Amino acid sequence: MTDSATEPAPGSGEPDDNAAIPLAQKLGRRVFENRNLGMLWFGQTVSIAGDSVYEKALLWLMLELTGSSALTGLVALGAYLPALVVGLWAGVLVDRLDRRFVMIVADAARAALVLTIPGLFALGWLNPWTLFGITFLVASCATFFNPARDTLIPVIVPDRTRLLKANAVIQSSW
Repeated sequence: MTDSATEPAPGSGEPDDNAAIPLAQKLGRRVFENRNLGMLWFGQTVSIAGDSVYEKALLWLMLELTGSSALTGLVALGAYLPALVVGLWAGVLVDRLDRRFVMIVADAARAALVLTIPGLFALGWLNPWTLFGITFLVASCATFFNPARDTLIPVIVPDRTRLLKANAVIQSSW
């Protein structure tokens, strides 16, 4: 007797044990069988949550420091300007360097820069232009990190049939 004989025939009305598992759970289990992809996804989810808090706190801090919505907007601009100014060179550099190294250095630099903000505030040295500069540098680091992450996914998930799902999972952390 073959294995196919033990499976219920389609439309036979017999219960299928596999049908009880939701499709999303089946797909998730297959995608997260790759430990490195799961760790990258988890790290990105935590990092993006932290980035969201940082971005809101940064704008709030600038508004509290200056009371100026124009300067607050300038700091917000500093968070998006590096993608336009540095983006092309970042992609070229990421293609020539070890992607993991770029990701580690970029995230370490971002962490160090973000941690300087409370220190400068406590010392009374934080001003709008310093905050703009830090914001620009933090966003510049992200401009290097993101293409390194995106080009590392095919290396982490060499099975091309699962690559689309892996990319979808990583992008879902946004």
